[in-house]
Amino acid sequence: MIVGVPLFGRRVAPYFGSSPAIVFYEVQHGTIREKWIMEPDTDDPMEMARKIVKVKTDVLVCGGIQKFCRQWLQLQGVAVVENQKGEAEQVVTSLTASEGFSA
Repeated sequence: MIVGVPLFGRRVAPYFGSSPAIVFYEVQHGTIREKWIMEPDTDDPMEMARKIVKVKTDVLVCGGIQKFCRQWLQLQGVAVVENQKGEAEQVVTSLTASEGFSA
């Protein structure tokens, strides 16, 4: 499963679309196997959403997110886990280790 997280430094960005980078984690059986960062070169939230879909993201973990972006991502098959805060890798590790978490 691929999990994307908009970044503010090393932390989950407080609001989707206001982030200069997105970190992606490839997670298998609750363990992070690979990590890479994309700098989307846009401050348009919908363009960021398109880039997230283009890399076949299964789950987006974010702080706040605009309703239209959340709905569009969900229609594209991306699960959205919003209202998250903290250091990105710790949040992803905690979520993926929890019972029942999947794309």
